[in-house]
Formats: sequence, C-alpha cells, structure tokens
Amino acid sequence: MVISLSESKLGNIFMANQRACTLFRYAKKDILNLRVNAIMPTVFADIHDQILTDFLKKKRKKYNTDQRLLFGKDGNGFIFPLMLQLQRASFSANDEFIFIASVAPAKLKSAPNYCIVDQEGAITDFTSTFRAIFFEKSKKDTKKNIQ
Repeated sequence: MVISLSESKLGNIFMANQRACTLFRYAKKDILNLRVNAIMPTVFADIHDQILTDFLKKKRKKYNTDQRLLFGKDGNGFIFPLMLQLQRASFSANDEFIFIASVAPAKLKSAPNYCIVDQEGAITDFTSTFRAIFFEKSKKDTKKNIQ
C-alpha cells in the first residue's frame, strides 16, 4: 500500500495491490483514495492524522521499519491482527512524500477473539470471531448490524 503524506492528501491510500485489498476485504476501486484511518480501529484512527502531521513537522528521517503486529479494520467493520512493515519513505514522481507499507495477515495458531475498549470502557471495535461468541448472530455479517 502507498499512503500519501502531502498536506492536501494526508493519509490517503493511492496505491494498493490485490493482496492488501483482499486482506482488508475491499475491492481495489473502493480502497483507493480512502484515508488510511478507515482501515484502522477507531482508537488509533482518531489520532493517526496528528501522528502523520507531527512526523512531517519534525521532518524525521528515521521511523520504525521493524515489522510489527497491529490491528486493521476490514470492509465489514471488524478488526483483525496484521503484520505491518514500513519499507521506506520517499518522494513519488509528482514530488509527494509517501510511505510504502507492506501488510500481511498475522500468523496465529487459533482464530483471534479481540475487542478494543475506549477510555470510558465502551467496546469500540472487535473481531468477527469475538462477535460470534459474545453477540447474537445477525443476518448480515457486519459490525454495523450489531451496534
């Protein structure tokens, strides 16, 4: 995935391969030009623009390139564990600063049952397997039908 860091398009996804689209359960045409916040759990999405802005203001040349376990949010609104690695930050052909990120499914021994709660203790995001265990199954398998 390629994420824009230009001021006018901060956090926009402007390139994604089929593997990333499949992982996030989006059609390629639907993921392009989405803000990266749309594919993050709410608690992280709410602060991510500020993180990107701070990165640009400080003109950091170094950033964490280690592969790490994070959570993504799929097209149905469920979170899932994934491995993320920022490969490099560079300028694109139109002189725009970008991040190139590699994403892959996290290799776990069993299906994850995770939920994320906010500071008030309200559940903001959860995995589809968490839903299956803790909520009555709805007709359509999306997070929006449960809330």
